[in-house]
Amino acid sequence: MTSQSGRGTAIACLLVMGFVIMSGCSKRQEKIDFGVVKNNIYTNKFFGMTIKLPKDWTIVDNKQREMLMDLGVKMMAGKNKKMKKVLDTAKLRTLSLLLAYKHLPDSIGQSNPNLFVSAENLKGFRTVDNAEDFLTIARRNLKKTQLKAEFPGKIQNEKIGGRDFGKMVVNIEVLGIKYSQVYYCTVIKRYALSIVLTYDYKSIPDTEQILKYISFKK
Repeated sequence: MTSQSGRGTAIACLLVMGFVIMSGCSKRQEKIDFGVVKNNIYTNKFFGMTIKLPKDWTIVDNKQREMLMDLGVKMMAGKNKKMKKVLDTAKLRTLSLLLAYKHLPDSIGQSNPNLFVSAENLKGFRTVDNAEDFLTIARRNLKKTQLKAEFPGKIQNEKIGGRDFGKMVVNIEVLGIKYSQVYYCTVIKRYALSIVLTYDYKSIPDTEQILKYISFKK
C-alpha cells in the first residue's frame, strides 16, 4: 500500500504514536479492551467510548494498520537509524485501536480523509498529567523528525462527547500534497487517548462531522 493516500495515513498513524516514549521509558502495557466494530459503530468498554462512523467509510483491519505503521516509521526516520530505533520502540508501546478511511485505503487521485484512534500508557511518566502536557511533548518531538511540520496556533481545549480534550493542529506536506491533522487528546485511567483527523482543505467538513458522533459514558 504505497499510494499517496496510504502514505499520508501512514504518517497519521506514526505522528500520534509514542512521542512521550521518546523522552523516557514507560512500564509494560497492560491488557486493555481494544474495542469492537459492528455496523460501523466502534465501541470500547475500557474507555467508555462509542464512535458512529459513516456507513460508507472503510474500517482498516489490524494487518493493514501494521503495514501503514511500518511505512510511517520509514518515512519519518529516513536514513536516521537512531530515529528509526526510537520510532520502532514507539510503535510497539502504543495501542492502535481504530483506523478508518472515507474511501478505500489504496484510492489514488482523490482526497481521502481518515480517523485514527490510539492509546498511550502514561503510568511512570511524572511530567505528563494532562492532555496539554502530552501534546506539548508530541509537538516538541515532531520537530525532531525529518517531516517539515508546521503548528498553526496554540494547543486549545475542546469538548468531544462531553469530555475535555486538548487540541493541536499540524500541517504537513507529503508527496506534494498538503495535509492538515488535528490531534485531540484526553487522559482516561492514566492513558492518553488520542483521536487524529487527517484531511486536506477539500474534506474538512466531512471529517470534522465525525466528532459529533463520538460519545463517552458518564
